[in-house]
Amino acid sequence: MQRTLEQVYVIDVSAIMNLQGYNKGTAFTQNPKEREAAWANLVTMIQTGRVVTVFAAKGELERRSRDCYYRLKPYLRVFAKHDTTELIIRAGQICEQFPTLVPRFDQLIDREPADPYLIAYGEINGVTVVTDEKHKKDRTPQNRSGDHIPDVCDALNVDWLYFRDFAAIEKLV
Repeated sequence: MQRTLEQVYVIDVSAIMNLQGYNKGTAFTQNPKEREAAWANLVTMIQTGRVVTVFAAKGELERRSRDCYYRLKPYLRVFAKHDTTELIIRAGQICEQFPTLVPRFDQLIDREPADPYLIAYGEINGVTVVTDEKHKKDRTPQNRSGDHIPDVCDALNVDWLYFRDFAAIEKLV
């Protein structure tokens, strides 16, 4: 019997935070039972290597959502992928090609932006980026300036999904 390869995803902090329900307007669900079921299934996918993130996202997660960070901390060895030379170079190229994706490096205080690394990881490894950053077409007219993860993924032909679509495809609930 031949085993089929399962889809692998690289996930953004925005998606994890929406799973936790931080922003009521964009939260995955406000139903605690559904949220816990989705968390359990996400953790299983992390444990089996089907969901990963980049090392820069680990710090962002710890800064922006300590409860999500501590919930995922036992799995960080398999979840947060360390940088490779190829990843660092490609993330830098993405920053140069899309200067509005992240704030200028001289404006960053004690942090490294995860977005170009997520996109580079998806591109290099042929995996789908999961985010809840909004695509330009889904933003209000006054919020369409600047590039977000979906915009850059589209420009580079990297597959991406909103968390809600990922959850439906993978039947997290």
